[in-house]
Parts: sequence; structure tokens; C-alpha cells
Amino acid sequence: MGFLGVGVLELFLIIAIAVVVLGPERIPEFAVQVARAVRFLRNFATDSTKELRSEFEELMSDYDDLRDELRGLKNVMDKATSSVSKDIEGAQRDIRAATTAVDKALAEAKPIIEPGGDIPPAFSGDETADDQKPADLDGDQ
Repeated sequence: MGFLGVGVLELFLIIAIAVVVLGPERIPEFAVQVARAVRFLRNFATDSTKELRSEFEELMSDYDDLRDELRGLKNVMDKATSSVSKDIEGAQRDIRAATTAVDKALAEAKPIIEPGGDIPPAFSGDETADDQKPADLDGDQ
């Protein structure tokens, strides 16, 4: 395989056809034009490659900056959520302690005595305040 996938025999065949078609006097002029076209295409390819690499490097730089910002934001969010979680856990402990204290106080509490000296009837929750008899304030029954 040779230049552009053209072998040596194919290249000689192309040159022979060019000599026949163009004639020997125009072949040098044609060769100069082909050389200029090849040079132009090479320069174009080189410039395009440099430009693409430059753009790619800028994109990679922007990507790295964005990735660093996102990592920083993640760290800040992790710290904030950790702090909030600790605060919530502390509040839960405080609520449990208060609930335990209230339960203990209710278990140890003595019933309230009515003014007449009677212990009030147990409230089942089905009764309403209108269903209960008012206590006699004078102690007379």
C-alpha cells in the first residue's frame, strides 16, 4: 500500500494517463498545482487540529473547575446535613427524656381530691363534660 491507498503500479498508471491527457508540456504546471493543493490541505488539517486541541483544553479546564466547585458544594452540604442530623438526634433525646419524666410523674401522681373529699370518678373518654354531675361545692350531698 502506498500513498492514499494507491500502490506503486496504480501510481505509474495514473502518471501515464496524465502524460497522455495533459501532455508533457503541462505536467510540470499540473504538478505544481497538485503540490499547492496538498500543502493547503496539510496546513488546513494542522490548523484544524491545533484549534480543536485548544478548544478541547478549554473545555477540560472548565470541566475541572466545575467538578471542583461541585465537590466543594458536596462537602458543604455534607457538613450541613451532618450538623442538622446531630441537632435532630439531640432533640429526639430531649423529647424522649421529657416523655419519660412526664410518664414517671404521672405514674407517681396522687389523684386529685374533690372539694367534698371524694376522689373524682375515672374518666373513660366516652363521657362528655355535660354527662358528669357537677360536684357539690358545699359538701352537702
